[in-house]
Amino acid sequence: MIVTNKTELRKQCDEWNGSIEELKEIKEKLVSAMVEAKGVGIAANQIGLPYRIFYVGDEEKGQLFVNPARIKLGSSYKADWEGCLSCP
Repeated sequence: MIVTNKTELRKQCDEWNGSIEELKEIKEKLVSAMVEAKGVGIAANQIGLPYRIFYVGDEEKGQLFVNPARIKLGSSYKADWEGCLSCP
């Protein structure tokens, strides 16, 4: 697990273009690291992989997001606290 102030966490991640088999391996690594850290979500760059992939949920009922994009839906902005395994 990469922790606070590492340059890897500040770099823009690459779009994922790999195979389904590789994606399954990445998902296993993400879930394993998340469970070990007792988290509820984890991004690929937190385990040293420079891809736009993250996993949210628990070990059995989670969702894997691949190449997500932010879409602006309005002009309002809300700041809120977020827990992060890399910034304990």
